[in-house]
Amino acid sequence: MERRRSVSSNYKCFQNYYNALKYLQPKPTYISNVRSSVNHWQLRDLVQVDAYTGSIYHTLDDSIRALSVFPLYEETLKSHDYLNLPYFPRCFNHSAGGHIVTGGVVTSSSKVFSMDIPDLTKSIPGSSHRSPKGLFSFYSPYTEGDLTFKLGEMINNAVTVYPDYPGGDSHFTSYVCNNDSNLYVLDIANSRISADRKLVCENNTSLNNVHQSPDGRLLTATGDSSSIFLLDPKSPKPQVEVIRTAYDSGFGISYHNNENTLAVAFQEGACLLFDLRKATEEPLYEVKSTRPGHQSGAFRCCKFLHTAIQDLLVISEHVGRVHLVDLRDLDQDNQQVLVFPFALDQYGRHKHERFSVRDKLMNSQRKHSFASADDDMNEKNVDKHKRFDIFDESQSHFSAPLVYDYNYLAEENPKLFKDYVYQPQPMPVCNEDDGTLAPPELNHPQWNSTPSSINNDCVSNQEEPQPRHSNSVSVDPHDVRQRLDLEAGQGMSHDNNMADSSPPQQRYSCHDSYQQSVNHIHGEMELSGLDWLENQLYIGCEDGGIVTWDINVRARRSIGSFSYV
Repeated sequence: MERRRSVSSNYKCFQNYYNALKYLQPKPTYISNVRSSVNHWQLRDLVQVDAYTGSIYHTLDDSIRALSVFPLYEETLKSHDYLNLPYFPRCFNHSAGGHIVTGGVVTSSSKVFSMDIPDLTKSIPGSSHRSPKGLFSFYSPYTEGDLTFKLGEMINNAVTVYPDYPGGDSHFTSYVCNNDSNLYVLDIANSRISADRKLVCENNTSLNNVHQSPDGRLLTATGDSSSIFLLDPKSPKPQVEVIRTAYDSGFGISYHNNENTLAVAFQEGACLLFDLRKATEEPLYEVKSTRPGHQSGAFRCCKFLHTAIQDLLVISEHVGRVHLVDLRDLDQDNQQVLVFPFALDQYGRHKHERFSVRDKLMNSQRKHSFASADDDMNEKNVDKHKRFDIFDESQSHFSAPLVYDYNYLAEENPKLFKDYVYQPQPMPVCNEDDGTLAPPELNHPQWNSTPSSINNDCVSNQEEPQPRHSNSVSVDPHDVRQRLDLEAGQGMSHDNNMADSSPPQQRYSCHDSYQQSVNHIHGEMELSGLDWLENQLYIGCEDGGIVTWDINVRARRSIGSFSYV
């Protein structure tokens, strides 16, 4: 009787997975082998889309890479080094057309440590005589090379860049947030960079982020305090308006295109929506993390959808989860959460290797053909990526839902994917004698877990090793009851070893206190950023791939709705 009640109570989760069609198309895709780097564990706005060029920019070690996603449904994609830096960028931002600004800090392991680079800080009146540690770089696709400077006494946590029209692509203003409490304003004209001035929003408050409103008349900044700072960017000595909140450490900032709605995400796990016409009053709405007060549930990034259907907001948690908020109906019962499990990245690696085997086999059959010179020679460090459906008609598709109710993840099953792994069969072996490859065999995925630990509320970071078991169970992806039984602890214990033929590789050669050593916690990937391209949502994870999801535009244009009861 207890088991039946447990299963019935969880069915709402899976019913609303299909109800999510009023927000999302049913078939998300996965871009494999992107491997973005997170060079500061708190700064995670590192996946950004340039709608003008169709490029996704992301960090990888000491470079900014560009991944071209046009045409939108091409299977094979390519990425290359767009900008190489003498340090590991902690943050970056771009302007339409490929202009990039980056921020960081001088460390003994970076190339810039032994370089003699100019200091922008000393040109600002009233600046300290201390040796600057902050770094700032600007890159334009119309000039050769990047310009790198020292700026600020400590690490630069955020950089933004905005074109000053009618200057277009030659004149920009950049804002830089530093841990020394200063907001630096830079003037960029024809690749000449000068520090215009510095602003202090609040004494002894390190600044984490800054964004300019769409009309250019307002700046919003956040820092290591509970305050949101509003100021006029055009004023030489602007008056700072302060919005007091109940939460500490603001990070994500996003303006709606209506220029009246502002979203600010806090590390404590709250995202507040304000009407800027009465911003000093109570917020319009508050979105809560599924794990408030925990590092895994810290909100890092938030972005409004900027298309004709401008009624969605996405917010990323530190680990594995993205909130999809319907601005038409601000009700927690309607809030959906997208989950990025570690098993999905294992599945993506597996599919990438399978596609690579297929391509190698096809290329070996035409190895005597005389192809023209590869265009890739004109680009640096070109990588190829595969884009494929996560849920498709084959037996090798991913067999777990990725969209869940907020209440289900926050209250009923907070560690849904803990100890779950994707275990494919071994890769086909190349015959060294004749160079031929055995044809790939795509097997049904095996979902392995230790279910008794899934709902364990208090697990320390230094857990005792779990005993391993040789038994395994194959779970039918279409049998919802069987999946629920397994998650509720009714199944058997399984071996949680990963049998992936392409194990993760540690790419970072720069180790310091800003970085972490793992990219997943409790079976969910640490996210590196998210952004929109037209009506597509892109979600990137640290040292993994990118999930893309189309918004169901037709459903969003409809007025009626329904739900299961």
